[in-house]
Amino acid sequence: MINLVVYQTTPAPKRWNLEFYSLTCSNSSNTIKTFDCNFNQLAPSHYNFTTRLIFNKNLDKQFSIRYFIDVKPHFKKDYINFINIKINACDAIRTNYEIPLLKTLMLEMRRTSNIPYQCPFKKDVLYEFKNLSVTDKYLLMSVPNLNFTNGFELYESSNLIGSFITKGGITSKT
Repeated sequence: MINLVVYQTTPAPKRWNLEFYSLTCSNSSNTIKTFDCNFNQLAPSHYNFTTRLIFNKNLDKQFSIRYFIDVKPHFKKDYINFINIKINACDAIRTNYEIPLLKTLMLEMRRTSNIPYQCPFKKDVLYEFKNLSVTDKYLLMSVPNLNFTNGFELYESSNLIGSFITKGGITSKT
């Protein structure tokens, strides 16, 4: 006779919340015709982002994207650069990322947008991210309280043409 005992385990509850305080989309050049963005909170630690972007010309080899996360633990005075990646946009849309955070983010971007799978990014085409979901699944179970600035900067050659910047925090549940 064999006895089989199955235990169902549930993950330990997270003792913190992911919070976004602000979102800014800035158009820094006439290369971008339209650049709108907004976000809303659906539940604690769960946000949706929507972005609309139209270029005034085709962009390919000279188009690059910088993704960054700067963090400031509550006990520190200054921000620390946590992630800082600048990559050609054509390479970015073709790449399979090995860094779990970037891989998860890129899969969600693909799921919620019409960004092309290859260049060029075309003139007068509405590129839209609809209800891109950001939750605490992006983070580790154990995270210290901190503030962060997170964003994408868009470049043509070395000139900044636009940016999508969020500010937020990891805060203890009360």
